[in-house]
Amino acid sequence: MDTHESRDQETGGHLSRMRAYSQILAEELSQAEPYAAQIDARFLEDLYRSSPLHDIGKVGIPDSILRKPGPLTDDEFAVMQQHAAIGANILDEAVTRCPGGGFLEMAALIARYHHERFDGNGYPLGLSGRHIPLAARIVAVADVYDALTSVRPYKGAIPVEEARMIVRHDSGRHFDPVVVDAFLRRFDDLVLVRQEASQDIAVVYGVSSFRPCLLDMAAT
Repeated sequence: MDTHESRDQETGGHLSRMRAYSQILAEELSQAEPYAAQIDARFLEDLYRSSPLHDIGKVGIPDSILRKPGPLTDDEFAVMQQHAAIGANILDEAVTRCPGGGFLEMAALIARYHHERFDGNGYPLGLSGRHIPLAARIVAVADVYDALTSVRPYKGAIPVEEARMIVRHDSGRHFDPVVVDAFLRRFDDLVLVRQEASQDIAVVYGVSSFRPCLLDMAAT
């Protein structure tokens, strides 16, 4: 297996698990207040299609930074942070130019805000609490949990129970406490996703529906 194929499988597995984790969390949150009224069938469908697009902005980040095997410098991290705005801008453009892509509005919000922190210490805007869109708060937990339990160029994977403790510890700081509570209640289901999807190669659902439009955008 060459490097590009290995990278595709790594990314594919991440997107597949991210989609599943986000759905589990959203379904759990839909069962009770305070978010039940916000999470209907349309929200779940849009989240399913949009969550794999959360890091689409990394297409604009140099490979030397994305694949660096050690910690990023301050300057490199500043470049990496730009992927949130890059991704949101791509998706905002797609919203205006691609008919039938309503889920792209949620995708743009997720791309822009999934690195915000509940305590206001995230990026790109330093939003806090419920000023961060709900879909982005859900994806933030799913993304970090998968990152913790996956091998990355700069680190190894940690055990799922250790990752669980980290997410719980960051409740109210990095993460929305209500979303963390849902994460803890459904933790066994999240673990099962990793076991079942460990060999998956992702299909980014939703992208195919507006691919011709994106090709037109690229040509203009």
